[in-house]
Amino acid sequence: MNENETNRRNPQSDTILSAILSVVTQDIYRLNPFKVLKLPTTATLLEAERSAERLRQMKRLGISDSKGSLATLSEQEIREAIECLRDPRKRIVYELFSADLGSDLK
Repeated sequence: MNENETNRRNPQSDTILSAILSVVTQDIYRLNPFKVLKLPTTATLLEAERSAERLRQMKRLGISDSKGSLATLSEQEIREAIECLRDPRKRIVYELFSADLGSDLK
C-alpha cells in the first residue's frame, strides 16, 4: 500500500475490519452464537437471552437436547454466545458467517 492509499483509508473501515478479524477464527462456525443458542439470524436480543437462559437451565438440570449437542457446550460458551450477540459489530459478522442462512428464508 502506498502513502496515498494509507491517507485515504477510512477510520470507520479500520474499525469494521478489526471487528471482523477479532471474530474470525477457526471456530467461527462451531462457536457461532446463533448455532450455540439454536436461533435464526433474525432473532432479537430478547429471544437470544431467553434461549441462553433456557440452555443454561437445561445444563444445570442435566437435560439433553434432541441432537445431544448441548452436552458438548460449556456454560462459558453459552455466556460468550450471548455476549457476542449484545455487541452489534460482532453480531453482524456472525450473521454473515452463519452456516445456516437458508433456514431464515423460510
